[in-house]
Amino acid sequence: VTSIRQQIPKLEKFVLEHDLITLDPDKPLVVRETPKYMRGFAGASISAPGPYDKNGDTYYNVTPLDHYTEEQAESYLREYNNYTLQILNIHEAIPGHYTQLIYSNQSPSLIKSIFGNGAMIEGWAVYSELMMLENGYGEDMELGLMYYKWNLRTVCNTLLDYGIHILNYSKEDAMQLLMREAFQEKSEAEGKWRRAKLSHVQLYSYFTGYYEILQLRRQLKEKLGEDFDLKEFHEKFLSYGSAPVKHIKELMMKTLGDNKKES
Repeated sequence: VTSIRQQIPKLEKFVLEHDLITLDPDKPLVVRETPKYMRGFAGASISAPGPYDKNGDTYYNVTPLDHYTEEQAESYLREYNNYTLQILNIHEAIPGHYTQLIYSNQSPSLIKSIFGNGAMIEGWAVYSELMMLENGYGEDMELGLMYYKWNLRTVCNTLLDYGIHILNYSKEDAMQLLMREAFQEKSEAEGKWRRAKLSHVQLYSYFTGYYEILQLRRQLKEKLGEDFDLKEFHEKFLSYGSAPVKHIKELMMKTLGDNKKES
């Protein structure tokens, strides 16, 4: 919890210095221990206010390790080491979930904000991880290595969800995928096994949304060429609320077409 609190201002400073997206300094982010009734599903999460409570606090929930044995805690901290923790904070906080959900609350469409599309929300958080590294965040080779391991997790989330709910994976099958093929620590792999059994489809959303957003950015870059502006793309994309990426794409392409007609 302490490490995460210390890293948040560094991410905020990097985003502002590199002019990647506008941040609202009046919307507080509170890092806290995960409330006990929310524990057991994920090690970290964001609890954000909705559009009817725009000025409410956003909570970054971090589950303490006091329920782990010493061996389990050691395994967990090897997974969430000093490098991986930075990627987690990008995903959950800045410019990931925390930032995206603030923008979502400003959308003129309450429907798009209230009935958020999971693939868009998770996809943005995964996209922001890559985007930060693309723009020079973290010069350590170790951070780059941990990013690729983390990004592999996004793919394995999809394979695991499909494997459990369609192919009837056993726990041994899941551990083979996560530990042997994706290099995850035992505590992380066992936690993901439990999570995948308690949910369905949600683990698909990370890769689905990430891939759609990346494809949209590539298409707009090709169309606009030197006129493409990364910050403008981010803010325009997020302005539509938490809508499915395919519908945001339609709206952005239409806006692009209308602007060309005017010019």
